[in-house]
Amino acid sequence: MEQRSLEERVEILEKMMASLQDLPGQMTEVRSRLTSVESEIVQLHREMNAGFSATKAEMHKLNDETKAEMRNLNDETKAEMRKLNKETMAQARVLYEDLKDTVKKIGEGLGWEPN
Repeated sequence: MEQRSLEERVEILEKMMASLQDLPGQMTEVRSRLTSVESEIVQLHREMNAGFSATKAEMHKLNDETKAEMRNLNDETKAEMRKLNKETMAQARVLYEDLKDTVKKIGEGLGWEPN
């Protein structure tokens, strides 16, 4: 390392001291910026929290509506199945009576006696 004169070393120290004198102002500016950023983060957190709460509420509402719709469709399906079952049973009874008549006629033609 080269030897510097006393004058050069004093000049370097003076420059360093001058730059250090700006340090408190710079620190105040940094603190101000940090405070501003912190405030923005807090605000963002509040907004996100409110957004999530609104989304959650909407999801619960939609879930309840979906459940109600499914119950309604289930009830409608059951009613339709009961109706179709009654119609099928009625048709089966008609076919059964027709079959009995046909068997009776065949039996009469062959000379059978009904019981």
